[in-house]
Amino acid sequence: MKKITLLCLSVLFFSWHSNAQVLDEGFESGAIPAGWTQEYESARFDWAAVTQNGDASISPRTGAYMVEFRTSDYGDATKLVSPSLDLTALNIPELTFYYANVNWFGDIDELRVFYKSNPTDAWTQIGVDYTAEQIDWTEVKMILPNPSANYYIAFEATSNWGRGMNIDDITVVEGPTCPEPTALTASPVSVTDADVSWIAGAGETAWNYEYGPSGFAM
Repeated sequence: MKKITLLCLSVLFFSWHSNAQVLDEGFESGAIPAGWTQEYESARFDWAAVTQNGDASISPRTGAYMVEFRTSDYGDATKLVSPSLDLTALNIPELTFYYANVNWFGDIDELRVFYKSNPTDAWTQIGVDYTAEQIDWTEVKMILPNPSANYYIAFEATSNWGRGMNIDDITVVEGPTCPEPTALTASPVSVTDADVSWIAGAGETAWNYEYGPSGFAM
């Protein structure tokens, strides 16, 4: 079996990170924090701070609380909106969060992430639709586009009768100069060929790659 490693062309051997951080939220107050708001897309059901999900299979990733969107009404959707964020101190603002969405007899709650650079702007989706079940905490990292001094991030959950959409440990910090690609897949794979696909880490359009027998070192 072969391993393929993708490297941005701009990478030399390391990337530098500053310590700048503009958001660090673990929901440890036991309630939706001050400054966070909710926008109703369908019906009027709120996100809430909880200690476990609908079937007690998910507990907070850290601390005593996480946030959850869970309702018995199919199709309800609400955005959990961050406070205004000043991203001007960051060269490459990177959002990190963790989510889980356990199914209930095959029904899975969904998540989408949005941003806007000014309060009057329309929401723009970033990242993919998170519709597959995650039975444990799953990390998501993404570079935030069009940073500004009055920036908002929204986590939109849609109820599909699942055990809840759970989120914990949201941060926005200085990101790497060359973010790693995500969702790397290789299919179909034969003795001599493999079709490789991935999602760009940011705005890069060219990559280097290395491959070899499983276990090889770069």
